[in-house]
Amino acid sequence: MEKTKFEEMFDRLPANIKETEVLRFQSKKVLAALLELLLHSEARKSGIIFCGNSLLRKLSGINENKLLPAIDQLIDYDLISRKIGKTRKEGEKGMASEYIINFQKLKEPLVEKTFDDLFGEYTDDKSSETPINPAITITSSISNTNSTLISNSMSTSTENTIPIENTSSTSIQNQEQVQVKPGIPTSQKELMDYFKDRMEKECKDKNLDELNVIQEFLKNELDSFNEINGYQDVYKYFIVPSMKKKREKLQDKEFERFITGI
Repeated sequence: MEKTKFEEMFDRLPANIKETEVLRFQSKKVLAALLELLLHSEARKSGIIFCGNSLLRKLSGINENKLLPAIDQLIDYDLISRKIGKTRKEGEKGMASEYIINFQKLKEPLVEKTFDDLFGEYTDDKSSETPINPAITITSSISNTNSTLISNSMSTSTENTIPIENTSSTSIQNQEQVQVKPGIPTSQKELMDYFKDRMEKECKDKNLDELNVIQEFLKNELDSFNEINGYQDVYKYFIVPSMKKKREKLQDKEFERFITGI
């Protein structure tokens, strides 16, 4: 019996990938689609696959709401890397996402990742470590250095060392205050307000494909605020539900246009 195009693509997957229960079936289909693009496009020369979400959905044959979770799982297991594309704006060209397949990982047995594997960098217990105050450390260094230099040249009293410490400490503290940029979120609440504004600006007049790219872009931007406690909850409990509502509202509008156009 003649194979379908999808069966041909799927059969190219290594046996350990096809048979593993670690990956979802949708993730395997996306990986098969990326291998197809690598084999039959300009990517064969460079190793870099340029592909938009709509093409990847069509080639892999999976639904829109399952595409990004499938991509995320492949990234979590280091099977692919992805550089998110750029949505098309008026007067500008859009850019497709870039994918690179990690063939070394494709040949290795897949072992399901644990909580510690995925989140270990966030849960390491560093509470026992005593934070170092940069002002105190530098002040002590300045104080000791100046005291040593002065004592080598002439006899110096303790009173002469104290002003040096106070001046240095004040200067360093003032420098630290200058480095704090106004308008940058410093708490989970401020972070949520920040991304609420970002979503309103970025999602205006965008189609479904563009909304998916924007959600991924916002997720990566959120990672730059990883020093804020609970920053990941902003994506899970705010960005994801909000973007879902925007997609549903857009789908309703498109359906309404379709009905009224009949």
